[in-house]
Amino acid sequence: MTVPAPARVRRVVSLVPSLTEVVAALGASERLVGVTRYCPGLAPVVGGTKQVDLQMIVELGPDLVLANQEENLERDVRKLAEAGLPVYVTYPRTLEQGLGVFAEIGRLLGCEVEAAREEARCRAALAKVAPLLPARRAACLVWREPLVAVGDDSYGADVMKRLGLVNVCPGGERRYPFVDLATLRAAAPELVLLPDEPYAWTASERDELGRALGAKLAAVDGSLLFWYGPRIARLHELADALATALRAEP
Repeated sequence: MTVPAPARVRRVVSLVPSLTEVVAALGASERLVGVTRYCPGLAPVVGGTKQVDLQMIVELGPDLVLANQEENLERDVRKLAEAGLPVYVTYPRTLEQGLGVFAEIGRLLGCEVEAAREEARCRAALAKVAPLLPARRAACLVWREPLVAVGDDSYGADVMKRLGLVNVCPGGERRYPFVDLATLRAAAPELVLLPDEPYAWTASERDELGRALGAKLAAVDGSLLFWYGPRIARLHELADALATALRAEP
């Protein structure tokens, strides 16, 4: 999405934690004048990703607002644009597109050299990540009641594929399909990923699910699964966590 941002962007509001990290990685943290409560950094908090203070953002007078089609609400993006603020909306659904965000944001901020450097760093780290062999049947559950899984055509699904996981919940037209225990059990996943976001699974909930499915569970850092940008360089940590879970006693 192309926006009429000024040639020199001095003030940025980021409504997505991963984009806040991208801005920081490009050496432009000082330009952040507003972030969400989930973002790293010391800039004023303008709310959550889906509960933003629109008036506060307008009063901050940003030259650019960074958003994401999946993380933020369309109505909020529309209202900010109607208020005359340039809004750039990202929507990566693959690792390759996630790497491409460096160039996108770098162009907008005039940090093309820094963007190329960070993209190269992440690509080099990603190249060292060995996928699980043989490939493992897996599911990734992101909500408990009702049970919601990561389906295909999503960034998380592409990360799973890159790590050697075969998603047993492709979802069809739904990128995040509803599932039930009986269907999930019949799909026979060897491994069930339980990221700590957007739902924080408790230990008792994980134990209950493990007994119901008869599968090994991996409690994982959701940011490594769902955040694009600099966290791609840490994908080896997620790969190690999956390998450890598969080695654990049933």
